[in-house]
Amino acid sequence: MTSSSVSASSTSESSQPVNGLLGPSLIVVGLSLAINSVLGPLGFDGIDYPVTDFMMNQTIGLDAANLLVMAPVFVGLGLLARSRPMLAAALALGPTGYVAYRFVQDVGGPDHLSYPPVLLLQLGLFMAGWLLAAGAWLGVRSWPAQVEPSGVRAVVALALAAFVPLRYVPGLLGSFSNTAVGPELAGGPAMYWLILLMDVGVFVPLALMVARGLRLGRSWAEPAFSGC
Repeated sequence: MTSSSVSASSTSESSQPVNGLLGPSLIVVGLSLAINSVLGPLGFDGIDYPVTDFMMNQTIGLDAANLLVMAPVFVGLGLLARSRPMLAAALALGPTGYVAYRFVQDVGGPDHLSYPPVLLLQLGLFMAGWLLAAGAWLGVRSWPAQVEPSGVRAVVALALAAFVPLRYVPGLLGSFSNTAVGPELAGGPAMYWLILLMDVGVFVPLALMVARGLRLGRSWAEPAFSGC
């Protein structure tokens, strides 16, 4: 490849419609995720989650994943956006969607009877998640409409769409007989129902869409697959 070709490629990517605030915004989200995790039951236990022990264990696990995995990913993508904004936008589609998904649970799931001090932080993370996901999606839409189909990734996406609902099978089958929830959920089931709604009602249909997109070679499906 000649130097003129490299220059043209670099110029082409830098001229794509990716907002210059993408990089700093991703870094801020990464740092905010770390702060939220450290303030919660994983760290200083400064955030009160009125949920059952079962859901508290899940919350601690997600906080650990946010601190050790997602926060560094966001900071890395923010730094990448300085030189490769289109690539960063594509790779950010999954993580930003995850943030919106996660903080629907944190804000709407616990049975708060007072306004928690962390409300503004978590609302901000939720809004940043879906706004950045929308911005990343706009960047992805400027890619070519067709790429090489990927049967292997399509099978993985289908497998995820089939695997995620398995944990909810007892509840879904129990809906036919009005079966009571288990004792581990009876004390505060709101977050469980919210997660079920997001997993089965949002993630599964999106995973099926991504699988079809990968099978047909749609360019938007490749970065979307990173969010599965």
